[in-house]
Amino acid sequence: LGSQMHDILPGTSIPKAYDYAWNDEVIAMNRFSAQLKTAAEVVVRAMDTRAKGKCIVVYNPLSIRRTDIVEAKVSFPEGIPAALMLLDSDQDTVPFQILGTSRSSVTIIFNASLPSLGFASYDLCAANRPIKLRSDLSVGAKMLDNEFLKVTLNDQGDISSVIDKKLGRELLKAPIRLELRREHPAYWPAWNMDWTDRQKPPLAFVGGPATITVIEKGPVRSALQVVRKYGNSVFTQNISLSAGSGQLVVKNMVEWQTPGVSLKALFPLTCANDMATYNLGLGTIQRSTNNEKKYEVPSREWFDLTDQSGKFGVTILEDCKFGSDKPDRNTLRLTLLFTPETNAFHDQASQDFGVHEFSFGLYSHAGDWRTGGSEWQGRRFNQPLVAFQAGSHPGVLGRSFSFASVSDPNVDILSIKKAENGYDII
Repeated sequence: LGSQMHDILPGTSIPKAYDYAWNDEVIAMNRFSAQLKTAAEVVVRAMDTRAKGKCIVVYNPLSIRRTDIVEAKVSFPEGIPAALMLLDSDQDTVPFQILGTSRSSVTIIFNASLPSLGFASYDLCAANRPIKLRSDLSVGAKMLDNEFLKVTLNDQGDISSVIDKKLGRELLKAPIRLELRREHPAYWPAWNMDWTDRQKPPLAFVGGPATITVIEKGPVRSALQVVRKYGNSVFTQNISLSAGSGQLVVKNMVEWQTPGVSLKALFPLTCANDMATYNLGLGTIQRSTNNEKKYEVPSREWFDLTDQSGKFGVTILEDCKFGSDKPDRNTLRLTLLFTPETNAFHDQASQDFGVHEFSFGLYSHAGDWRTGGSEWQGRRFNQPLVAFQAGSHPGVLGRSFSFASVSDPNVDILSIKKAENGYDII
């Protein structure tokens, strides 16, 4: 929480302060990670993790039942089998996809089905022969497709079309672009964006020549990688669709060295409305199109534009970028980076320089954001499933467990304590 100080957040501290803030945040992340691992271990010790091969236990931090993609690194000290298969707790085959291997480990992704606030076990074991599993995913040189969405890229590397198959609608009025806007605030550059700069046209867009490569092609996830340059900055985007998911995910890595501008993701949509809805964590708020008193607004995890007809809408998902604006009835913009021009405060002229990794996504729905479940989509985007490798042992909790079941009078928590020699999962 010390790094939430009002000078550290906008960039108005001296450069040395960020060395300390960065170090403190890394320490905090490692401690939180250790707490999660330790707490999960207590539950896993009480589960039945006996498996033919290696047991993977997946944890769902959300209070809803969900099926989502999860990444797991599985160790095989004795050597990786020539062929693998993945089984769920009912011994049914689950499609999986190998991302990489080393001498003694393999990294896979698969769609895991989890109870609310719960755990489920999977078995990655040897197979007699490679198993070919089909899905509705397909990928081409400039195209991604699953049962929900068809996505097309143009020669510039921009997402030029997103068709929602269930709605039968094109979601984009124009391509999704990375927009650079001039930023020269009259006062307090790290703090301010000026309305006068909002009135000017974009300085430029990140465009071609673009290098577009198929980097994932499998039954679980397909992805295209787009690499482009603008000035001294390099932009790498991994654009992906997963089997069974209506989310279009864009993972970004930006090597940022561009002064005097902000970088925004521009979403020109086919839905239109004077008002958009912004999630604030404790609730939502509706805000109008930009005006001189309000033209950069906050949100947490998602914001949404539902068509004035109420028939459909599009939710923009965000994992760490919380500023945005709405320049017209059809368009949303997510602010990604901000390096203003300065007359003084010269340290601020290079703020945000460096390497950034962040993701944003697009999710379409029928009706409004309530009908479409945008709140849960935002949480799923920000709180992914987590996988742990477990040793083999019996357990009174079985092969899956939900903390939601603790309120069930048929579940005796005391018996878990006794059976596990004092391990307390409450």
